[in-house]
Amino acid sequence: MFSGEVVDVGEGPPIRMMGSRLPSSRATLRVSEVWKGPEQETLEVSTPVSGSACGYPFKEGQEYLVYADGKQELKVDLCSETKPLSKAGVNLQALRNSERPKDGGPLSDTSGGISVGMMAGVAGLGMAASFLLIVGLVRAD
Repeated sequence: MFSGEVVDVGEGPPIRMMGSRLPSSRATLRVSEVWKGPEQETLEVSTPVSGSACGYPFKEGQEYLVYADGKQELKVDLCSETKPLSKAGVNLQALRNSERPKDGGPLSDTSGGISVGMMAGVAGLGMAASFLLIVGLVRAD
């Protein structure tokens, strides 16, 4: 979790998502503040190229509050709380007023958001339930 200005957007490595390898873009950000994660001058984040695959539309020259996942390679998606810094006032205030963990442990999640994995799981359950309902209806005839 950090804030920074995008200094470059380019092609990234393929991202694995739901068993597929999707093209990605990689944004390089000059870091302003870090709340969790590596404290470096610049950080790179990957995101799917397509918005329909939850790709985040980083723009060069804009500043963002970034909620990234990953240990070795940071990934961002449209479903995260990542947003332009100009629209992150409430989030920034909460982050700046919170106490940072002394042991480097995780900050408590107060976003109220749902992860992509959770959304995929719920969608899968819905599809399975629909399939079973259709099979039951076909057999009843």
